Amino acid sequence: MTRLRLTLLAVCFLFAPRMAPPALAQLTYFSGHEDPIYGVAYTPDGKRILTGSFDNKVKLWDRETGEVVRTIADHQNLVLTVAVSPDGLQFATSGLDRNIKLYDMPLAGEVAKLPALAAEGTAAALTPDGKQLITADKPKAIQVWDTAENKPVRTLAGSDAVTTALAISPDGKFVLAAGEDGSIRGWNLADGQPTGQLNAVSVASLAVSTDNRTVLAAGSDGLVRVFTWPPQPSIALPNASQKLAALVVAPNNQFVALAAVDGKIALANLGDGKPSKQLDAKHPLASFAVSRDSNFVVAGDDKGTVRWFKTADGAAAGELEAHAGAVRSLAYHPNNQSLATAGNDGLIRLWQLPIAESRELQPHKANVHAMAIAR
Repeated sequence: MTRLRLTLLAVCFLFAPRMAPPALAQLTYFSGHEDPIYGVAYTPDGKRILTGSFDNKVKLWDRETGEVVRTIADHQNLVLTVAVSPDGLQFATSGLDRNIKLYDMPLAGEVAKLPALAAEGTAAALTPDGKQLITADKPKAIQVWDTAENKPVRTLAGSDAVTTALAISPDGKFVLAAGEDGSIRGWNLADGQPTGQLNAVSVASLAVSTDNRTVLAAGSDGLVRVFTWPPQPSIALPNASQKLAALVVAPNNQFVALAAVDGKIALANLGDGKPSKQLDAKHPLASFAVSRDSNFVVAGDDKGTVRWFKTADGAAAGELEAHAGAVRSLAYHPNNQSLATAGNDGLIRLWQLPIAESRELQPHKANVHAMAIAR
């Protein structure tokens, strides 16, 4: 009896009319990918949807409006999977290019809303900690804003031109502003005090290196210039008695030599520009050099004589008759043990130091005006 009842129930079930599944209503339609979508994920709050497609792109969608919040095209091949972190702050993507990429989730709305500027804004920069915003506008005002309070902290004074670019040091201690007039000005962010100024051409972009000293400025002339900040003040060197025949920085970077055509030679400290020695070759100069050890300066005159002077005390250290005519060029060997001279007589001569007998090279058929010794 029991078996019969079971059989009848089974037959009734097989031949009973089927109930149609409830119809599912489409809530939103997303359109934007160009190829099949292979990965999809919701953010934890359900407000956004992340998709990855065979078009090599990842898209983040607003679930409510269907609008694309962000498109990322970093993969070089098909995107196969996407995933969102449990806290919703990051998401990951991977694809056929065998790369896995991790991103911060874009914020849904504005972080702060500051009062309107007095006029059109021309540049803006945010400090690394996000606590201050620096803005520049057409009336040449540069302002520092507190992003937590949404109010101005101070105005940076001294800008005489419309600002074209702003840059903040990685340590957040100073800000630089480039003007249309080619100026670059700096201020301490802590107190707004100026840190220096230099002039270049009109700058389109500024950047400060991670060493917080090296500044790169991309100019309207297509050149990128590199500066040290704060800029070093220029050094005034002593006036030469007449037109300079040569200006040479000593290899030890301790002094600079200014050799005038009348034979007067001034040595000045490289640090402050103050004169340290005054030498006199007593004949018009045609060439000049400093020894590799910076212990001597050597001057060639218009009569063919070469004279040495000690840089320590300015005393004469010897001379020789090198050429029949002006000595046009002088060059020390890198080992400082020989000197090459070139003259109007077409000869290049090599001299062993201390001075010994010279050795002549194959003479030229005309005046020799320049020469150098290979390392």
